[in-house]
Amino acid sequence: MNPEELKKLVESIKEGNTEVKNLISKQEDEIKSNGVANGETAAKLSEVVEKLEAKNLQLAEENEKKEKRITDLEVKMNRPSFGGQADEVKSVGGLFAESSEYKNYNGGIGQSFKLETKDITNDPASAGALVRPDRDENIYKDPYQLNYISNLFRRSTVSTDSIEVMRRLLRTNNAAPQAGQLAEKGKSDLTYSLEKYSVETLANYIITSKQVLSDQSRLQTEINTELMDFLKEEEDSQVFYGDGTGQNFTGVFVDPDVQDAGELPSGTTGADIPPAMIDHIRKAIRMLRDRNYGAATAIVLNPENYETIETAKGSDGHYILVSSPVNGMERLWRVPVIESNTIAVDDFVVGDFPKAGTIYDREQVTVQMSDSHADLFVKNGLAILAECRKAFAINNPNALVKGKFTVAV
Repeated sequence: MNPEELKKLVESIKEGNTEVKNLISKQEDEIKSNGVANGETAAKLSEVVEKLEAKNLQLAEENEKKEKRITDLEVKMNRPSFGGQADEVKSVGGLFAESSEYKNYNGGIGQSFKLETKDITNDPASAGALVRPDRDENIYKDPYQLNYISNLFRRSTVSTDSIEVMRRLLRTNNAAPQAGQLAEKGKSDLTYSLEKYSVETLANYIITSKQVLSDQSRLQTEINTELMDFLKEEEDSQVFYGDGTGQNFTGVFVDPDVQDAGELPSGTTGADIPPAMIDHIRKAIRMLRDRNYGAATAIVLNPENYETIETAKGSDGHYILVSSPVNGMERLWRVPVIESNTIAVDDFVVGDFPKAGTIYDREQVTVQMSDSHADLFVKNGLAILAECRKAFAINNPNALVKGKFTVAV
């Protein structure tokens, strides 16, 4: 990168810093005025921070190249203490790039700082403290949930804080030929109930320091992403296990109208359990088809149970089940299999999920940041909050069958 390009890069970083400060100030004003930050402001701030991070990384790479050129030049000049023969020596350029003064310098107009150096060897009595271990800039974290099972259901956007749903309970077909003139014709039944569901808020937050986010803008992106994934995991849990009390959803395993395949047959033990599990899932598929839902879209079960099913062997040592993925998707009885840690061990669900239920989105996930919490303002602290507003309704409980792999007593 030539000097002119480097100059433009530094100027763009200064402009980015200014824009970030302005957006944060705007966000704080919105929170003080309205109680919440505007979603557009949060999105813009995230976009600017991401671009600024890329530019800072580019500048760091340029500084690293400069330091390498200086080091190579010193080696060629046969300076002492290189090549592992003696104490490590840091060039002035290297000391400059690694100094806290440089790292804390934010490109402010008219701002300057002084870097003091003594002898630049690695000797403790010299500048040894300036030689620091390298830091891996990658942020290592747990993997995210592979499949968010709440995504199996239909989604709809709403603009109110409650939803009325016509819930189908019974379908009885008594269509038949008329017995004769004036004879009574067959009467079929479609039974519905009107149910009302409230929009609930799912939220979580984390406390961090302004300094950390200023020095590690990338970390803010990671925190924001993690907070949003925490919400998705809670949404999954509510959709399947919400107990229906307070602000909790009524989940699939709690709803009494969802079809129930029950437990494994009484007396099933030992090597007979895995085949019984496979048969039990087939029974659930049959129950679904009994109610005229022939197109099951997924089987959801815990990875531990699917491992038991996949590794089951016959008496001669052959595997009972041979996986036959279609488009990368595992299938059992021709139905896609979804493994999820949200589903408890020994629980499973088979269903035509898009027809069975709906997740109503009132507000998508928003991330807000503020120092107006407790005493964070005087501590240079920030609260980062992620939240969303949703409701969940099982519109058609006949399109789902829940079951257990425990043995009936």
